[in-house]
Amino acid sequence: MPISAMSVQFVTRSLADVGIPLPKAAQEAADVLQVLQDEAIRDVVTEVVTNATATPLTVKNASARVQELAIALTARERASEAARAYERPVLDQFRDAIASNVDELIVAMRPLFDQCAEIFHTAGATLEPGRQVNASDGVEAVGIYLALDDAQQRFAAINSARLRITEMAGSADSDVTWYVESVPNIDALMSARSLWKRGPHYLTRAGYRLRLNTRAEAQAVAENAANGTAAALKAQQQARVAAARDPLREAAFAKVLGQ
Repeated sequence: MPISAMSVQFVTRSLADVGIPLPKAAQEAADVLQVLQDEAIRDVVTEVVTNATATPLTVKNASARVQELAIALTARERASEAARAYERPVLDQFRDAIASNVDELIVAMRPLFDQCAEIFHTAGATLEPGRQVNASDGVEAVGIYLALDDAQQRFAAINSARLRITEMAGSADSDVTWYVESVPNIDALMSARSLWKRGPHYLTRAGYRLRLNTRAEAQAVAENAANGTAAALKAQQQARVAAARDPLREAAFAKVLGQ
């Protein structure tokens, strides 16, 4: 997937916001890209004229001065085009460097995420999401409430960085499976996705444990949920088959259906 120079800026800034440096190859590409961008807007004509007027124009140097200025005028006109000609392989290098290090970057963000998660877990056990807390709730509750604001901001920065680097690998859909340890089945996964839209505090209040997952770990969360639902349906079907073979069929069916 082709990327733009703006994408490089977004990724670089989002990782810097969570204190994570770019992989070496990505940093090299970003540095080269910056040089290309600087050269694309560099005023070489002014530089040549300034240098030329520093010494008198003479019969000996006049020809060279004209050639220098002509080259500078051409360079200024075509510099942007020339920079773009070199830009694509540099952008590809940046994208590939990020894409090949997505999971390593995610793991590098875990210490900061774990700090946020600890606050969300504490808040989930003690505070109702969205409720205003004041002095009458006690010092501990007020402290947790105030810590939530900082945790929300740091979590937003982590989510932005997670999303940006995942885009480089060709996937841009943020999902709750990125951030929870496990869900037992599809119904629980759908519920978690609904809560996720409201924020991490709602997830922890509902009993979900937070974890910053790699792509494989996030996939495993989704697969385990599907397997949990499949296992439950299989068990239910087996119970119905057993009930159908029971001489007291009606009573057995009623038992299966919880009647």
